[in-house]
Amino acid sequence: MWRNRRSVLFTFILPLAFLVFLGASNRGARLSVLGGVSFDTFFVPGILAFSVVSATYANVAMSLAVQREQGVLKRVRGTPLPPWVFFAGKVGAILLNALAMVVLVLAVGRIGYGVSIRVGTLPALVVDLVLGSACWCVIGVAMSSFVVRAEGGSPIVTFPYIVLSFVSGVFYPSQAEPSWLQDLARVFPLEPFARSLEAAFDPRVAAPGFRPLDLAVMAAWLVVGLALSLRFFRWDMEGV
Repeated sequence: MWRNRRSVLFTFILPLAFLVFLGASNRGARLSVLGGVSFDTFFVPGILAFSVVSATYANVAMSLAVQREQGVLKRVRGTPLPPWVFFAGKVGAILLNALAMVVLVLAVGRIGYGVSIRVGTLPALVVDLVLGSACWCVIGVAMSSFVVRAEGGSPIVTFPYIVLSFVSGVFYPSQAEPSWLQDLARVFPLEPFARSLEAAFDPRVAAPGFRPLDLAVMAAWLVVGLALSLRFFRWDMEGV
């Protein structure tokens, strides 16, 4: 990933740029639609969700598409290496990048905006991050199956989660959106992911801060992504 400037841009620079510039422009603001909670308490978890999606889904989808087109996946498939070991190594490396991004966002949120992790909701935060990361990694594997050419794959991969980020209230509260759009956003895994992380930081939410419905939606998408991956994933360009 570090040899690919585009991957570094979307994984690290873009989320931090959103966090710094949008956070600074709304610093100290209160959100009346969310009961007067500070904008920082709402915004930092949203960027945290956006960062995890960028580090997992986008990188998994694009790297697999590129390796398929270059014939890397086909050569790997022809070795004695078990497929699950290959995927465990790839996903494990990407999860390390996601962990680094989580640490960076939390550090900037704490130092720059005074948003700190609540001890009482820390277990919920960890569960949310683990389930969300796994969910979006699997969705990335499934999406890679639908990228025919790596050269034109970036818009195909990035467009859905960029649009979902705005619809799901990652950058600004979605309460101002039409009710049908809010209901639609709840069906996809980004809105539940962002809201579950937000609950872990919201001082009004009692410990331990778990949101069972949001976790259930992410778990359902994890199963859907796994099913699509098993059905459509290809090791070579034949049938893609």
